[in-house]
Amino acid sequence: MNYEEMLIERIESFVDVVESFVKVEHNIIHDSKFRTYFKKPDYDENIIILKDIKTLALEIDTDDITIPEDDQQSLDLEEKFERCLVMFNKLCDGFIELQEQLKQKATKANKLKITDYQELLKELQTTRNLMNSALQDFDTAYGEY
Repeated sequence: MNYEEMLIERIESFVDVVESFVKVEHNIIHDSKFRTYFKKPDYDENIIILKDIKTLALEIDTDDITIPEDDQQSLDLEEKFERCLVMFNKLCDGFIELQEQLKQKATKANKLKITDYQELLKELQTTRNLMNSALQDFDTAYGEY
């Protein structure tokens, strides 16, 4: 398998991981809706799934792919792909932290002040925006590839 095929294979596996993340993200958002206010979210399950997804993303690596220095398009794609991986892992960390804080609040193990909650959401939104920007740059490069 040549370097281009290896790179595409890693990218496709990342797409699968992102699709899994989107599913759990939708569940978390659904659990946060007012109409489900009296339903107790399963924070433990969300945390486990998020950690599994993050582990899968961390296993995706391009270090073993040797791209010739004269193939600037592949090098650019790899760089943008790596940035997406970093941002995705940071996004997973943010969601895991949020779920852990909400779990502690629900079990009364720790009080979660509204200001702390708002700060978590603000950081998560910032990371989400950076991730979306990285994905957009990556998607453009991958489309041209």
